[in-house]
Amino acid sequence: MAFYERIDKRKTIAKARIVLNEYSRFLKILNNALYDLDGTKNSVAAFSSYVNADSMLIEAIDRKDRNYEILQEYVNEIQRCINVLPLRHIEILNMRYVDDLTPEQIADRLSNHKHPVSVRQVRRRLSDSCLEFAIAYGVCIETHV
Repeated sequence: MAFYERIDKRKTIAKARIVLNEYSRFLKILNNALYDLDGTKNSVAAFSSYVNADSMLIEAIDRKDRNYEILQEYVNEIQRCINVLPLRHIEILNMRYVDDLTPEQIADRLSNHKHPVSVRQVRRRLSDSCLEFAIAYGVCIETHV
């Protein structure tokens, strides 16, 4: 049986979405912290106190580390996995998880007068892209047959 047929696609997509949502939130924190630190000429050492301000993320960050470099490497690792995907997957994952667009907004952005894109098509493409990301990142959940 081929690898692709052995994975539980629904569970794998759910796992990929968890990773990508965490990536999205960490990316925003890292970018905002860098912008704020650069604007005040502070060092990255102040990053820990910046992260502590977002109580919803403390648990997730503690699973990694409150150290800026470790979180940045985690985000970079995910970004490298996204970047090996075909451009159509990169585009939709970036719209969803970096630009924070809803499926409806993505459909509007991808549509043109000759080729409208439905929200259903966007959701299907997002699922396909999440599955491809999961394979690249190694978070596939195999079925127990």
